[in-house]
Amino acid sequence: MRRYDRKKLPLKAYEKLELSLMPTRHESTIVTSVTIKSDTLVSFLHEKELKIFPWVLFACLKTVMAYPQLQRFVLNNQLYQHKHMSISTVIKKDKQVAGNNSFAKIVLEDTDDVYSISEKLNKLVHQTRSEQGNSSDKLIQAFGKLPTGVFKVIKHGLSLLDKWDWLPNSIIDDDPLHTTAVIANLGSIDGFSVNHHLYNWGTASMFITFGRLKEDGSLDVTFSVDERISEGMVLFKALTLFKDILENPYEHVSKDC
Repeated sequence: MRRYDRKKLPLKAYEKLELSLMPTRHESTIVTSVTIKSDTLVSFLHEKELKIFPWVLFACLKTVMAYPQLQRFVLNNQLYQHKHMSISTVIKKDKQVAGNNSFAKIVLEDTDDVYSISEKLNKLVHQTRSEQGNSSDKLIQAFGKLPTGVFKVIKHGLSLLDKWDWLPNSIIDDDPLHTTAVIANLGSIDGFSVNHHLYNWGTASMFITFGRLKEDGSLDVTFSVDERISEGMVLFKALTLFKDILENPYEHVSKDC
């Protein structure tokens, strides 16, 4: 069970001090927004018969592969790194019904291309919207049925287990907040990117939101990142690569599709 999806990283003196001064993700969050401007993105997606969300996930995968520091997270004043990459998102079971949402998690492999990611996402959406539902949804439903007082006690116990690296693997697999990042495709509900907080529960060090892809190839994306996982230089380089993949799809897809 131990070290199932994490490996502990050594701390430098500065990092140890930083983690002590800012013990939670909420107070360690930095936020930045970028506007993607591409002359080829819309035509590329039409030509490849793809939607924008799989391409955003592909850009995330390639960026994390290039900068594995983005796989890091802080827990109990210790710095860890995920052994696997996963992305969680909210899927509406019915876009016409308010509040009819489900959390879902998709695991990405280094060998995935944009088509395999699209296939994984389509299967996840289909499963989530079926009567069966997905494993993350079932876990949330199970905890949601508990009385509030009982849930608080269980949550406290699970938090301690998580800090000691004894949290059951089944919960790590199914919990959408034990993940590399959370992404909200707000364009799917005619929304726009927003500043979003990070959760102190789980292991997600990034929250990404994006709006609707416009016909002129522009797309607004907002990143909330735990600044303790890496120095600013690495984060800016990662952001530059992510932006380049979205803006110049033909330069990146030829290597993978």
